[in-house]
Amino acid sequence: MGDEDCLPDELEEPCTSFHNSLGELEQSLKPLLDSRLEDMLEDLDPLEQASLLLLNTYTLNSLFWMFLTTQGVSLSDHPIKTELDRIQKTMAKISDARNKQKGATPKLSGANRFVRNALWSLEEKNQQKRFTNENTGDDGLSKKLKLEEDLSSNH
Repeated sequence: MGDEDCLPDELEEPCTSFHNSLGELEQSLKPLLDSRLEDMLEDLDPLEQASLLLLNTYTLNSLFWMFLTTQGVSLSDHPIKTELDRIQKTMAKISDARNKQKGATPKLSGANRFVRNALWSLEEKNQQKRFTNENTGDDGLSKKLKLEEDLSSNH
């Protein structure tokens, strides 16, 4: 350890890493910091506005949490812990509201199967009758003639 170093060698790497991470965070937040909040909220729907405001609040509280940690403050009973929990619960409520707003959207293949199975088809009905007649021993000849008569009268 030289005269100009004020940190022990074992802390130098974690502090350098922390400093680099803060620089990356600053670059990531630069677009948000350079624009006005009102301008960002202007084009968003109410749920998106709430999400953005909560994200900002959570980010600031997380940074404060990190600051307190670097200062050696015990966070087990600190009010910031309660605040972060409250924000997370609110974020979950907004996520639930967003999911309800989207509604259940059925998959196309499932919807097609549902419609196909719900629609009555004459051919399927005939196949079901034949299957039933084969299993019961009834030849169904009179029923078949009646069905053919009904078909010819409909056309």
